[in-house]
Amino acid sequence: MAEQNQQSSQHHHHHHRKMDGASRFKYKSLRSIQRRKAIVKWLFRILIVIAVVLAVFVVYLYTH
Repeated sequence: MAEQNQQSSQHHHHHHRKMDGASRFKYKSLRSIQRRKAIVKWLFRILIVIAVVLAVFVVYLYTH
């Protein structure tokens, strides 16, 4: 049992990699692409809502 504890305490898995310049650039580029896609999606939804509201308003004005 003591051998197992000693082995497990000596056996470490570190998945922390130091990012070099290229990795950091790639990470930031991918994040900015994802952010831009999300912003475009939400702007499109907002514009659709505005267009529907304007259309309903125009129909309301012409029918009254």
